[in-house]
Amino acid sequence: MDCEICEVLKKDDFVIHQTKFWRITLAPQQTYLGRCYVTLLRHCPDLAELTQKEWEDSIQIVKDLEKAIRRAFNPDVFNWFCQMNDAFQSETPQPHVHWHVRPRYKQKVEFSGQTFEDLEFGHRHSYTREEVYPETVLQDITNKIKKNYLLLQKN
Repeated sequence: MDCEICEVLKKDDFVIHQTKFWRITLAPQQTYLGRCYVTLLRHCPDLAELTQKEWEDSIQIVKDLEKAIRRAFNPDVFNWFCQMNDAFQSETPQPHVHWHVRPRYKQKVEFSGQTFEDLEFGHRHSYTREEVYPETVLQDITNKIKKNYLLLQKN
């Protein structure tokens, strides 16, 4: 199998939390501060094939991740979407269930010496705009969300 997402799961970059079924990681592109991926640990090509336990676990992740990011950066709203169509750019597509989480902000946010500005608040996201931040900033964002996520798990 040649699944790009399965290959990404082998890495430990910017992991926020992992459950029995899902891994939450910070997206390398932080066009939206706190942008994350929530990825199913097993290879599964379709939402309709998720088990009841995977769905139940994902519901708790939505609740906890939104709370953790809200405590960390105070976004105004969250956009969640499952978009696997990029897999079909390959001759042998291998879609893998994962969620994109995009916190959205009305105001600029200052964090780790950087200014994050959601220039498209109230509109769809853009595929053309990419912000590149140093790895230390990405790790600071990961740690801030992770700290808040772990606090929720203890309560």
